[in-house]
Amino acid sequence: MRVIATESDLLVLVEQRGGASEYHWSSHLRPDPLVNATFEAIRVGWNASRGRCIFTTMQIKRGELLMREPALAHVAFSKATSARGTGTAGLDEYGLDEPTIQLAVKAAGRQSGRQLVTALSASRDEDVRTLGVVASRLRTSGRLPPHLSGLTDALLGQLFLRIKCNLHVSHDDDTAAAATGVGLYPAAALLNHDCVPCACFSWTDGGRYMNV
Repeated sequence: MRVIATESDLLVLVEQRGGASEYHWSSHLRPDPLVNATFEAIRVGWNASRGRCIFTTMQIKRGELLMREPALAHVAFSKATSARGTGTAGLDEYGLDEPTIQLAVKAAGRQSGRQLVTALSASRDEDVRTLGVVASRLRTSGRLPPHLSGLTDALLGQLFLRIKCNLHVSHDDDTAAAATGVGLYPAAALLNHDCVPCACFSWTDGGRYMNV
């Protein structure tokens, strides 16, 4: 058993037979801004074995809307500027392209937004060295507004990498086939992935809302 600690979470990696492994939450360490978020058919909750997870509040039928969540922030590809400051290209190796950087700046613009972002699942790249490199490149890129430039390197790097890890690519309202931008939908980011999913996504109002 190996314990992995981050600023916001304490996870226990449990090794299983045959080389498999899974993460469990060892404790609920601090108030979670996402827990108790309620939608008509589901709510966000917490338990000791699964951590934060989605609970149904009613019997769900095929085709029923489970969640309609407004984006904490959304950036349309058509409006993402092509201007790049010095050092921005070096962020591409961490998946921080121009739309993602703009999304992170918008999502982390307020303290409430930063609290939501730090409550999301951690990126695999959140080691001390990587956080420092990402923060340094952001500072030299000319992409940081004053309200973010004063953050510590650890928090700055964590915010941007965590947003990259949890964002969704929005698609057009009519067919959900054409990618239109990137958005951060905190509660929807808690949904698990599956090779045979039992739910599907769509977007409305140009990516400002995500529907499950």
